[in-house]
Amino acid sequence: MTIDRLVPRDGSIDVGRALEEIARETLQVLDDEDLSVRFLAWEDGESVQYVCKVETPPGDPSNGEPPWRWWSSLFRTPQELRAELEAMVARRLRSRDTGFGAGDAPSAAAS
Repeated sequence: MTIDRLVPRDGSIDVGRALEEIARETLQVLDDEDLSVRFLAWEDGESVQYVCKVETPPGDPSNGEPPWRWWSSLFRTPQELRAELEAMVARRLRSRDTGFGAGDAPSAAAS
């Protein structure tokens, strides 16, 4: 798993470290997948919101397997990220168990 570290504009790396730690802890059950994790920050006046992107590299081009991607909704705290990642991991594991392949089950919010 690779994680692009988030360093907010105010220079505080505490939030970035907390998000990275939560991503590592929560996604460790998917350690058989080559995951890339990115965090982006949106400033809206006085507050900052974050988004998390998790994806796999492109699959085998001979069978047209696309990369798998998941985006969180905007969140403000590491605890909100943990809840979203836990739900995504549960869907991801369930989809692998039911044979939906590289993507989430059709009802899941992934793009």
